[in-house]
Amino acid sequence: MKINNVNETDLAKSDSTNHVSKRPAQIIVKNGENISTIAKKFNMSKDEFIVWTGIKSSTVKVGQKILLPTEEVPEKNGIYYLISKHGMTFEEFGKINNLPKPYNKYSAKKGEIFYIKPKSEKEIAIAKNIKKWGSKYTPQEIAKALESEADKCWGAVGKDSFDSFIKEINPKNASAVIKAYDGAKYGQSLINRITHEVMSNQDARKDAVMSVYDALAKEKNVPASKREEFKKELDDRFNDWGMVDTKNLDKMLLDIINNKYDKEKVSNSSSTNILKNIDDREVKITKNNKIFTVSELQRGAISSAKNEVIEKYKVYCQEEGIKFNKKDLDFSSLDRIPLPTIKEGKIVTTESELLNPTTQPNGKVVILNSGHGGYSSKTGYYDTGAYSFIKKGNGKYAPLLESEKMKIYAEKTAEKLRNAGYAVVLISGHAQTLSEQDSISKLVDNLIAGNKSNKKYTPEDIAFISFHADSNEGNSGTGICYDSQFINDENFANVLNNNLNEDNWIKSNLSERVWGKNGLQVLHQTELIPSVLVEVEYVNGSKSMNLDSTAFQQRFENKIISGLNEYFGLLLKEG
Repeated sequence: MKINNVNETDLAKSDSTNHVSKRPAQIIVKNGENISTIAKKFNMSKDEFIVWTGIKSSTVKVGQKILLPTEEVPEKNGIYYLISKHGMTFEEFGKINNLPKPYNKYSAKKGEIFYIKPKSEKEIAIAKNIKKWGSKYTPQEIAKALESEADKCWGAVGKDSFDSFIKEINPKNASAVIKAYDGAKYGQSLINRITHEVMSNQDARKDAVMSVYDALAKEKNVPASKREEFKKELDDRFNDWGMVDTKNLDKMLLDIINNKYDKEKVSNSSSTNILKNIDDREVKITKNNKIFTVSELQRGAISSAKNEVIEKYKVYCQEEGIKFNKKDLDFSSLDRIPLPTIKEGKIVTTESELLNPTTQPNGKVVILNSGHGGYSSKTGYYDTGAYSFIKKGNGKYAPLLESEKMKIYAEKTAEKLRNAGYAVVLISGHAQTLSEQDSISKLVDNLIAGNKSNKKYTPEDIAFISFHADSNEGNSGTGICYDSQFINDENFANVLNNNLNEDNWIKSNLSERVWGKNGLQVLHQTELIPSVLVEVEYVNGSKSMNLDSTAFQQRFENKIISGLNEYFGLLLKEG
């Protein structure tokens, strides 16, 4: 390190109008100055300045000399030489030296002296890890820490000490962490260890496994369709008796790591659509004709949702008599907000292919919509729907999102419908975009024309159901909602409602809603088929726990299917 012995204390000579500089290696405290005012000249806090200069006291005296770490850039090198050498960032270096932005474009002059913030060996190692692995830890350190935390107690998943290391797994290190954990002392794979923490909440274990998968899938640029396959295998294994068998799951991850998965091509209209560099594709938002990348929209949606959750949590704390503390919030569900589905540079609804029956076909098609959970083509806003808060096993409060819960109901109902002989199409998106783009009517036209398969369906063979969760008890009510101007809708709604009311746990209400007054944007784009909106349950209040109940979910789905069977005349109604 070179010390520039200049007594001049005029730091203004390195301001934005004259970057060649006299950056003195020492300053002399003037009358009226204190550490805070001096620190501001270097864009530092008082504490940062004390650490940087190594002064022994938090107060200074007039005339006191303070040495400042400086160094000259070697000839034929640029400022990156010093930044890299001392483990700094361009942001740190630019601020401390009062450089003009963009900092990385600054060209050092011959003999120019700069302020530096030398890092310790540990700090430099951390900086290198972050650059290479996206984490301050190496993959081996993460693997070792996860095993150590799991060894400390049963039920490690869901505890901050364990989950904090799961969150360190990212698209830069996922495959390396998985490989590193394969060498664990118990001979288990990472996801095997996670799923076998049987004292942990089942959903917490599933979320941890999917977090590992998502990081690996992004690292290896895996098609979105593979996620559904992996998630289904995970759910199936949890539904088996005994301990979770991860043999197939481990093989699926290994195939991804070795790039052996089937890289099938999928159409742009499919919900499984993903292209190379999808995060960098541009999207035009019609309001103000602004251009964003797909990843920018996703980051904005997550950030906006987090801010909204904080404000809603403040209200929730007041209502429940809980002391508000932002640190008590668990935002993990918001991190699952998906990328928008785009086509030709515009946001569109997410639509699956025609999912054929898994048993003998009955000739009927059900279009299922998971309500909210999409981006507006006008504003780029992501609609999470209504939500409340649930207290997790780790003591933190997480938002219970309507969009996420209804996606589960739609997917589970679709699976049961296919087992009952129905063909299914899943469609989701912002309600406004669904309506503006006539997504439902276009889908119906395609089914009638046979564009979705070799078979052509008549309007009498098709029905549409949109799943929602009402925000508060006392609103329109849990049950079947329809638009009274369409007779088919009213008949369809009555049949489904009667079936739901046969279960005392569910107890549905029939609700008439009129277009334009109660916000039925998803209904009614076409008069050809019966369409209803189903309020499954409330996300707030005493009944919100039903949404998380597997038993309630299964009974609800069964009654929806029995209602469809009755409406289509596939099964005689008992009694």
